[in-house]
Amino acid sequence: MAPKIGDHLSLVEERLADFDAQLATSEETAQALSIRLDLLMAAQEEHAGNWGTWLGDLEAEVVSLKDVFKDNLKTLNEELSLVKRTLSNSSGALDTTRVKVSELKPFGRASYKGVRKLPLGYSAILAVVLCCPGS
Repeated sequence: MAPKIGDHLSLVEERLADFDAQLATSEETAQALSIRLDLLMAAQEEHAGNWGTWLGDLEAEVVSLKDVFKDNLKTLNEELSLVKRTLSNSSGALDTTRVKVSELKPFGRASYKGVRKLPLGYSAILAVVLCCPGS
């Protein structure tokens, strides 16, 4: 029975040695991963700081543009009110009488009044003759 216990004992010792080796490797791996994680976190914090700066600059630009647009809108509203006031004040000064078209004047011997009194066919011929004497 002693050899069996010794065999088991040597097997357990071998496994413990393997476990110690794996543990050492795992600790090295964990340490390497921890270093890499620390580097990544530092880089991430740096980027976050940059983003914060950029966002702050962008926010300042947006506020500046908003102020410019407000000023432009205020100026446009003032100009529009001036135009409205000018139009309302000048509407009484405009002449609202109707324009009259004077009667047609006689051309040559015939008059257009006479043309209107002629039958339809003759008035068209006379209009052409009066309009275009060379034809």
